[in-house]
Amino acid sequence: MIRNSFHRFAMAASAGLLAGCTTLPLQTWMDPQFKDRAIGKTAVLALADNIALCGQYENLFVKSLTEHGITAVSLRATMKITDQLTKEQLAAELQAKGYNSIIVTKVLSKTSHDRGQGASGVSVSADGDYWTYYSYSSTPAQTTYPVSITESDLEAILFDVKSGKIAWSGRMSVCDSQSNLSNMEIVIRSVVKDLEKKNLL
Repeated sequence: MIRNSFHRFAMAASAGLLAGCTTLPLQTWMDPQFKDRAIGKTAVLALADNIALCGQYENLFVKSLTEHGITAVSLRATMKITDQLTKEQLAAELQAKGYNSIIVTKVLSKTSHDRGQGASGVSVSADGDYWTYYSYSSTPAQTTYPVSITESDLEAILFDVKSGKIAWSGRMSVCDSQSNLSNMEIVIRSVVKDLEKKNLL
């Protein structure tokens, strides 16, 4: 992982990747000096404990950018990412390979919310709603278990490789009521849509 050294280059990165839930809209910021400037050749990096999810996310992001006419690559697929890699080394590597931008996605925080008690036959939410399943004997199951959801606050940051400055950033929340794949697709779609809206693609 690159978390320690790259954290300074990313200025706000974090680890873990995507669970799912009610998605909050993407909130974005952009440096005016990068207005209407195409991102050019772009590297994509995900910071998380689960390396497999990182690779899947990066590949999905690359696919989406490519469909919008952007030359993009997964950083993990082209470089060895280690804790020893410094900001300066990474910047030099990216420039040497002709990259104009890098998009880093990370999890800022995770919060679990208790939704009450559930059972194999009856599920109870915090506000008292019930969804009931009956067996052939019409007897609800009695085994209970805690019901909770985890909300993940995510941030995607677009860096200009040459200057090292943040050109664009966006934050949104997802929850684990959806699959990892669904959440990744939601985040990527939201980010790409906003980049396109701001004439960065």
